[in-house]
Amino acid sequence: MSATVETQARKWLDLRISGDMNDEQRICFQNWMEQSEAHKLAYTQLARLWGDLSWSEALNADALAPSPREGVRRRSLGAFVSGPRAALLSGTLAACAGLAIFLSGQQMQGSSELVMASSAAPATIYETGIAEVRQVILADGSEVTLAGKSKLSVSFAEGRRQAKLLAGDGYFKISHDANRPFSVDAGHVVTRVLGTQFEINTRPAHVEVSVVEGAVEVSPVSGEQKANLTVGQRASVDRNGQIITSQFSPAQAASWRQQRLIFVNTPLQELVDEVNQYYPQGVYLGSTDIYEAEVTTSFRIDQIETAMSGIALGLDLDLIRTSADELVLRARSGQK
Repeated sequence: MSATVETQARKWLDLRISGDMNDEQRICFQNWMEQSEAHKLAYTQLARLWGDLSWSEALNADALAPSPREGVRRRSLGAFVSGPRAALLSGTLAACAGLAIFLSGQQMQGSSELVMASSAAPATIYETGIAEVRQVILADGSEVTLAGKSKLSVSFAEGRRQAKLLAGDGYFKISHDANRPFSVDAGHVVTRVLGTQFEINTRPAHVEVSVVEGAVEVSPVSGEQKANLTVGQRASVDRNGQIITSQFSPAQAASWRQQRLIFVNTPLQELVDEVNQYYPQGVYLGSTDIYEAEVTTSFRIDQIETAMSGIALGLDLDLIRTSADELVLRARSGQK
């Protein structure tokens, strides 16, 4: 399969997953698929990876085998610097000519835990470890599910319900109370609701809020800009207070609750940050020029090693396993 055909197939898949494909583009896509069996094969293989990552474990065994025990020092994510450029997965279509938050378990292994939050100050802290997903039931009946490596502070008082997402991700199902709005602070972003369901993701560069049910108001802690979101809308707020809104499929929200991770045109650095909430050994990037490489993929949390192998193949990267069983993605030797 040629690299050109694979690149075209990837762009078509990105466009279809985004939900932005119009009628003209659909016709163009069908024509492209019918041009050759190679086109059909390339697209089908990529779509299969997206659907369930059911590629052969044996096929990827060599890529994951411990290489000459390269001594890579553990540092903060992205601190490995070596190698030149990496291929990018473009989210654009070239084949056709398209912070406070007003809003707390279940182990990955299957055990569940319900925790009642304190109904008064001081704040109650809830925290999850790597690969742990925990459901918390608050005193007002609201529910919050925390992703791996996440931390939440909750404080109730007369006239207010307040939470702080201090790290990681949370899915919030808030009981309606017109007299006590629910707010969630997440870094530099505030979200306010009376009763709704939504997901919050905290990342180093931005905070993301996705609404599954009802409506929320999202605003930076500093600044006058704000966004009112309804079902199927998402807001990404950067550290400068800039808000970017987009559409998404509510069915894909907080997929980690079903032990699955979904990424659509996601920068590799951001993908690795999220993966490390579920992979104790750690995944790292070995060269700075691959941080922004965009990836569209989906895999189960118990498939992380296989998924990293597939991403390495798709981006033409090396995948190294260190003596500490860390996985390092880096540009191939000799690439310029």
